[in-house]
Amino acid sequence: MDIAQGTWRVGERLLAPEEGLATMKAATRGRPKAEVTKQAVKLRLDADLLAALRATGDGWQTRINDTLRASMHLAGKV
Repeated sequence: MDIAQGTWRVGERLLAPEEGLATMKAATRGRPKAEVTKQAVKLRLDADLLAALRATGDGWQTRINDTLRASMHLAGKV
């Protein structure tokens, strides 16, 4: 069966094949892409420092990023 000739529905609404294809193409899966993406890195830290950071709870990696950014800003590097 040709997908363009099928019956398209959104809920109870019946769509024309062209509208159904446009709706399908416009739909995206998963989490929306961020405007600014981050890069994964491997970083070795002292065990006691890592434990203290993790103990601050969820979001500790974001807080590391913010702390490093503030440090670079103070140093005039960013």
